[in-house]
Amino acid sequence: MKKIIYTVEYLVVYTLYFLIRSVNIDTASNIGGALARFISHFTTATKTARKNLKFAFPKLSDSEIDKIIVKMWDNIGRTIAEIPHVNSLSEEDFNSRVEIITTPQIKNIDNTKSTICISGHLGNWETAAKAILRYNDKISIVYRDANNPMVNNIYLSMKDKRFNNIPKGNKGIKEIIEAIKNKNFICFLPDQKLNQGLRVDFFGKPAMTPSAPMKLAMKFDLPILFGHSIRTNGANFKVYLEGPYNVRDLLKGIKKVDDKELALTKKMNKKIEDWIKADPSQWFWVHRRWDKEFYQ
Repeated sequence: MKKIIYTVEYLVVYTLYFLIRSVNIDTASNIGGALARFISHFTTATKTARKNLKFAFPKLSDSEIDKIIVKMWDNIGRTIAEIPHVNSLSEEDFNSRVEIITTPQIKNIDNTKSTICISGHLGNWETAAKAILRYNDKISIVYRDANNPMVNNIYLSMKDKRFNNIPKGNKGIKEIIEAIKNKNFICFLPDQKLNQGLRVDFFGKPAMTPSAPMKLAMKFDLPILFGHSIRTNGANFKVYLEGPYNVRDLLKGIKKVDDKELALTKKMNKKIEDWIKADPSQWFWVHRRWDKEFYQ
């Protein structure tokens, strides 16, 4: 039965992928946004988003939260429809659509060693990953495998061919170590709930948070680069890159290893939280970020 379900899912996704690829990125983005706004009225994910937003922004009125939800769904739909196009854009077209804004520390990028890159599911996160190629063409993306392996293969086929895609979990650990030895930039999106990691505050409430990015930075003394995407209008974006920061500078005054890991993970969550607060409609609020008891 599972094989039949997976085959049907694959055929549906492949058909949608083919249709989206047959139009340009602007048309695909508009269609994706419209479809997602329509679907939002019939899915329980909207209820999850509303609960998350009311918790994170208790001072917002219901009408203000509703406006954020509409914009959020528009962004999600656009992002999904854009993914088949983003990584096939010419360099000229990409640069015309994506403005990359950096901090002065960008000059400290050192391609003689790996860098840990931290991003999140904001704007079109694929544009943030592609923006980093300007500084190093050896990029490893740590991603979550789709449950359906056939659908997963379609997703991987849409990625930039220069990316080394590493699945999360135990099977990806060896690949991550190899990527570090190869001096790759290793990119994580640690803004989703895991069953493992550290319980660290996110919007003032403890949430299971991936600890691997900061463990790797500490163990191998790797710099940390923060980056995220913001949609400005249609299929146009700003990508903000902050750092890289020397991990030892971020840990000054902290002696215990466990305290260091926790301190870095807190800094990571706080950074992502600040990005979201700047424009809540850009984030993936449909995700159940906190413990399941919160949603009962």
